[in-house]
Amino acid sequence: KRARQALALTGSGNEMADLFGISRFTATQGDGRAFGGKSVGIWPAATNLITNGGCETNATGWTLDGSTIARITTQQKFGSASLEVATSNLSANEGAYHTFAGAASTQYTVSGWVRGASGTVRVALWDAVAGRQASAAVTLTGTWQRITVTATTGAASVAWRAYFETDVQQTITFDVDGAQVQTGAIATPYVETDGGTATRSAARVQIPMAQLRMSGTQGWMAMSCAPGWTTANDPAAMFWAW
Repeated sequence: KRARQALALTGSGNEMADLFGISRFTATQGDGRAFGGKSVGIWPAATNLITNGGCETNATGWTLDGSTIARITTQQKFGSASLEVATSNLSANEGAYHTFAGAASTQYTVSGWVRGASGTVRVALWDAVAGRQASAAVTLTGTWQRITVTATTGAASVAWRAYFETDVQQTITFDVDGAQVQTGAIATPYVETDGGTATRSAARVQIPMAQLRMSGTQGWMAMSCAPGWTTANDPAAMFWAW
């Protein structure tokens, strides 16, 4: 029998993990998983173009759209605050939006966490040429859930927004946290913003060669990886390097 050996992994500092890093423990940003698991989330680099993704300090950057909005500290997915939206039942598509500095003819993924006792809401990418490109609506269940949409902005567009809104006319109150806009087709974990855009570098985990006890001619190792995207959205990134 061969004794099991515990490997001392070395992280780059950008992982969503319990083994190293603090994002899950402090719940300030990340993949939304609860602290206490044994997995390590390794993600590509990302820049959050929404400058106030969690209303940690104020609600600056958010604009009401047929509703009332307010920063609250009684509910949050990340940090200590979130944005509360109360619709007025006057029309469909009531909620709030956040502008961002985008580009024409560019693919973006809009994502965020929403919570409410009842009702249906969605997220949408809006630009001055293509208009609203919305996700399917989700039913609020009293717990935080993430919604995303990926779309390409129109040619020659000069204005861009991320909407969190109802899909039909209704009177509801819902909260928004961890709002993010990033280029590409994958909603990577939330990069915390509080007054400006923010970037997370690509993550990496290394196993020291000395612990593998493998020679240059023989040996074996086994690893598993659960991609956080569909095959259609595969970023063709390098998972393993020797």
